[in-house]
Order: sequence, then C-alpha cells, then structure tokens
Amino acid sequence: MTGVQTCALPISLTCSPSTQTVAVNQPAVLTASGGSGTYNWIAFVASVTSGTGTSFTTSYALAGTKAIVLGDGLTTTSCQVIVN
Repeated sequence: MTGVQTCALPISLTCSPSTQTVAVNQPAVLTASGGSGTYNWIAFVASVTSGTGTSFTTSYALAGTKAIVLGDGLTTTSCQVIVN
C-alpha cells in the first residue's frame, strides 16, 4: 500500500504539581509540559507573578484555594494552590 500516513497523538497539556499548599506570601512554583509547547499562565488575584514558558511562580496575600490556569493556544488546564 502506498501513501500511508501516520500521525502522532498530541501530548496532553499538564500543569504540575496539580495541587500544592503554601503559606500566605510564600511562592508557589508551577511547571508546564506537553501541549503545543507555547504556554500562557493566568493567576487570578495573585500578589506577585513571574515567569513565562515552562516555569511560573506566584504568591498570594490572602488565604484560600486558588486556581491557576495554563493555556497553550489549543487547550487549557489548571493547577490548584491552597494558601494557608
């Protein structure tokens, strides 16, 4: 048979660790992998955020459970940060 094409399945977009616990005003460090390889991070109500690409750091002045959204232009996923 000629003209047979194969295609690789995309690697799932992953934010890790999926859940972590930090103290108020202490950094939460997150890592992206998979997906398209182009990453955008969104940390709502964060005190400080930094990082682009595969590494992202944020901190929060108020306790609570926070969601950090990771996108790659094709899909999104999220990590959870529990701030005590």
